[in-house]
Amino acid sequence: MGNEIGDKEANRLSKKLKKTAKNVPQVGSDISEIKSLAGQFKGLAFIAKANLNNLAKSKSQPTRRGFLRYVPTVIGTAGGTVAGFTIGKSLPFTWNMTTFLRKELEGKSILYKAPKKVCDLVESMSDGQFKINLNREGGTTEILEAVNNGTIDCSYSGIYYDKDEYKALYFGSAIPFGLSPEEQNAWLFYKGEGNNDPDSLTYMQKVYKDLGLNVIAFPAGGTGGQMGGWFKEKVNSPLDFNERKMRIVGFGEDILQNSEFKLYQPLDSASEPDKSADKIKTNLENGTFEAAEWIGPHDDMQLGLHEARDIKFYYYPGWWEPSTTFDVQVNKDRWERLDKKYQDIFKAACYQTHLEILAEYNEKNSKALQKLKINHPNIEILRFTPEIMDAAKTATDNYLEKWGQGRESYHKVFRDVYRDWNKFKEDIREWSNYSNYRGVVVGGGGGVVGGGGGGGGGGGGGGGGGWGS
Repeated sequence: MGNEIGDKEANRLSKKLKKTAKNVPQVGSDISEIKSLAGQFKGLAFIAKANLNNLAKSKSQPTRRGFLRYVPTVIGTAGGTVAGFTIGKSLPFTWNMTTFLRKELEGKSILYKAPKKVCDLVESMSDGQFKINLNREGGTTEILEAVNNGTIDCSYSGIYYDKDEYKALYFGSAIPFGLSPEEQNAWLFYKGEGNNDPDSLTYMQKVYKDLGLNVIAFPAGGTGGQMGGWFKEKVNSPLDFNERKMRIVGFGEDILQNSEFKLYQPLDSASEPDKSADKIKTNLENGTFEAAEWIGPHDDMQLGLHEARDIKFYYYPGWWEPSTTFDVQVNKDRWERLDKKYQDIFKAACYQTHLEILAEYNEKNSKALQKLKINHPNIEILRFTPEIMDAAKTATDNYLEKWGQGRESYHKVFRDVYRDWNKFKEDIREWSNYSNYRGVVVGGGGGVVGGGGGGGGGGGGGGGGGWGS
C-alpha cells in the first residue's frame, strides 16, 4: 500500500483507523470520519488487488508484508465493519444504568432484582457484545433528568416524580382506581387507535416525546395489585385520616392530602420524612409514621413491617396503585445509535423481566399472605370500608379532572392522555367483565374487576383489587 500512496500516508491512515476502532463511534464527526476512511481504503483495496502481481515482484519485501498486514483491515472496512470484527457483526457497546433500588433492599424486595436481570439478559443475548453497568445510587427526579440530558444512558425507575410537568407519565405507571395488571399490560403496548405498525412508538412512549423528553421507555417490572398499608389504629371513614402521618407516595399521597381525607402534609420539603423503603419500619416505631404502605405481603414482610411496634391492622386494597409498572428509560439519542439487533435484544430483555417480576409477585404474595394469617393472628387484615372507597374514588376523579384544566403545555398533555386512557379503560373494562371467570362464578356484583357497588364480589367499592370504574 505504501507503493500506491507512500509509506507516510499509509501509516497515517492505518493509525487513524486503529484509533477509531478502539472507541465506540459517536454520531457526527466520528461517523463521518469512518465513512471517509472506508472510502479511501476501499479504493486502495481495488488498486492493491490490481497491482498484486507487481507488488509480489517488487524488491521492497517490507512493503509487501505491510500490504498483507493491512489487507484484512482494508477489506473489512470497505465492507462496512471495523477492524477486529467479522462482517455483519455489530460493534460492542457498554452502557451505564442507574436505579433508585439501593443495595439496602437486596433480598428484601422482588423488584430489586429487575434492573440486574435486564442487564444480564442483554449481555447474554448479545454474546457479551452489549454490556450494561448498573449503579444503585440514583434518586427519582434526578434519574429522569440525567437520562434526558444524556448524563447516563438509561435508568430503571418508577414515575414518582415531584415535577408537575411529568404528571402525565403516571399513566404508564400507576393511576388510582386504574387498570388491573392484565389491562395495564394491554395499555403499555397500545400504540393508539388504528396504529398497527409494529415498529412505531407505543402510546406512552409518545407521551415522553410530547413532554419534550429525549427519552424512550420500556416496561420492565410490575408489582401487580398492592395492599393499602399497615395501620396502628382502625380507619372507618375519611375523617380517620385527618392529620394522620402516613408513608405514601405518588398520586395517592396527593389525593389524600388534598381532599376530605386531609392527610398530614409537611410544612416544607425540609421537614419531609425519609420515605426510603429500608427506613419504613424504623419510622413506624419512632412515631414518624402512624401508617405506611409499601407494596404487598411479600416485600412488606421482608422489611419486617408486620413486626413494627403497635401495628395492628393491614388494609386492602391499595387503590392508589392497582397495577404499578416500573420502566427502563433510555436516552433516545443512545437508543437510535444502536443497530436493530441490539434494540430487539434490549426490548426482549425488558419484556421478559417485566413478565417474570409480575409473575413472581403474584406467586410470592399469595404465600406470604397465608404465612401472615397463620403466624401473626394479632394482625387484622381488613378491607377499606365502602365509605372510604367511595370518597377516595370521588377525590381521585376530581383530582385528575382538575389537573388537566391547567394552562401550561404539560397540562394539555395530561388532559389528552387522561381522555384517551379513560376511553381505553371503558372499552377494555367491558371486555374484562365478560371474560372474568371469577366474577361470573363467585362475584355477584360484577366480579373482581369493574362492576358497581362496594360489597359482594367487590367492584369499585374495594373488593378484590378495587379497580372498579
